[in-house]
Amino acid sequence: MNLRLPTEMKLLGSPGAIPFAIMAALNSSSLAVMSTVLALKALEQVGTSRNVSLVYMAVAAGTLVTRFAIPQMIRRFRRRWVYTGGILAVGLSPLLVATNTIWGQVAGMTIQVFGGACANINLNLYVMDYIAKKDFVKSEPLKLAFTGLPWALGPTLGVWLYHGIHPWAAYIAAMVFSGATLAYFWFLRLTDNPTVAAMKRPPPNPLRYLRRFFVEQPRLRLAWVIAYGRDIWWQVLMIYGPLYVVTKGLPEDYAGYLVSLGLAMLFLGPLHGRIGHRFGLRRSIMTAFALGAVAMAVVLALYHHPLAACAVLLIGTGFTTMLDAVGGIPFLRAVHAWERPEMTMVYTTFGNAARFSCTAVFSVLLSFFPLEAVFIVTGLSMVIFAVLSRHVPRSM
Repeated sequence: MNLRLPTEMKLLGSPGAIPFAIMAALNSSSLAVMSTVLALKALEQVGTSRNVSLVYMAVAAGTLVTRFAIPQMIRRFRRRWVYTGGILAVGLSPLLVATNTIWGQVAGMTIQVFGGACANINLNLYVMDYIAKKDFVKSEPLKLAFTGLPWALGPTLGVWLYHGIHPWAAYIAAMVFSGATLAYFWFLRLTDNPTVAAMKRPPPNPLRYLRRFFVEQPRLRLAWVIAYGRDIWWQVLMIYGPLYVVTKGLPEDYAGYLVSLGLAMLFLGPLHGRIGHRFGLRRSIMTAFALGAVAMAVVLALYHHPLAACAVLLIGTGFTTMLDAVGGIPFLRAVHAWERPEMTMVYTTFGNAARFSCTAVFSVLLSFFPLEAVFIVTGLSMVIFAVLSRHVPRSM
């Protein structure tokens, strides 16, 4: 039995699909533990679903702007240091949230999201350096499966630690996971791609690569739209799902269960990867959006039966995790090697853009309409994204 140990240790210590999946899983653990805690703490501090939307909108707006500095940071300080700084920001963010003030809540959420963006962008760059394009359809679902367990258990664990043990138990758990992420990253000793070496000339104007991404490269633009649509579903599940549970009179623990079970659907990643390989990206992405729209319609029909509505929301999440498994592949296959930092930075704005647009639109809607409006708009948006996905090239 011991004869296999050196080979396994070598596999875990060399850059590849499994080590990158482990890095993603460890960082996801830190984020997941705090995810539902942050939403419930925001509701506790500001009082209404509309005001919670405004808090998330402020965070998304700030990080959407500041993330444009990440490519310049990579070229000036190298990837490893930007990744390290991002993980430290995620790990230290609970200290600000622990102040139990609105400014601490907003500041903690902001540096958590910005740090997560630094980590995510750099991890994508390492993946594109070390994984062959033809293997993306295998490596991406594998990474998704590895992050499934943290996201499945993290929200419930965070709420249990916060309410059942002590608030600091949740904060310390998040910091420990970030520390483990950083330790494993430096254990791998990843090297930087020479094309993304330290900057020797002034960085390009961000508006230049925004134009190149959205105007000059339609495949990258479509890849961003797909990822943006995918993240809208997750924003609704993770922010407005808990608010729906609480406003319907269910225990707060149920909010953690809802988010955890929804994120547990990420375990379907390998299955979705095989389906995408069998039927093609175009058909798989269109179907996932369409089934998400159907599920949201059923949620609305069962809106006043919260347990049944939550069950259907989870089924819809199972369908839409197809987008997490294969929805990022159009970008990975279309981006040019020499502009990966800039294009990856622009591409990964989909998360901040989805959070900002969702919270901005829903803040207005919730000023005049009940929470059902969130689910109506989400269902309609899934239909729109299903139609837009028709333009994914058949060759993919």
